[in-house]
Amino acid sequence: MPEGRRPAIWFYLAAAAFLLLLLLRSPCFQSLWLDETITYWVIKDGFGDLWTRTLGYQGQSPYYFVIAWAVAKLAGSQEWVLRLPSLLFGLVSLYLTFLIGRRRLPFEGACLAALLLAGINEIQGAFFSARPYSLALMSALLSIYALLRWLDGAPGR
Repeated sequence: MPEGRRPAIWFYLAAAAFLLLLLLRSPCFQSLWLDETITYWVIKDGFGDLWTRTLGYQGQSPYYFVIAWAVAKLAGSQEWVLRLPSLLFGLVSLYLTFLIGRRRLPFEGACLAALLLAGINEIQGAFFSARPYSLALMSALLSIYALLRWLDGAPGR
């Protein structure tokens, strides 16, 4: 995209409409699923029990559960609060996808890459689930972005 050229307003409106539809069809307004209830069980009795339950019963890293515990401590343990960290990690994942795309694509192409990621049903499930999947996706995308930045700055390129 040439310097000074701004993307058309229709592109921003389409992206906003897509994200609004995505949010409206989300399970954030439904009760917890069984595996999300396990997240609540892991964090409900405090930090010490969190470590024991995560390491003893969960096959995932305790980092997500520490974050979920902290958010629940601050804002309560309603369903939407338990899902909030995954949604935030998901939004960061979309932004990272855009940044990765911007390294090689025009603005519109990078936006399209992020919107395509958001349109994948399994990704949507991760973004709106009280489970560590969107944290894992965000971590992978952050690794890719850091690698691309490092490669772009490496001598001989």
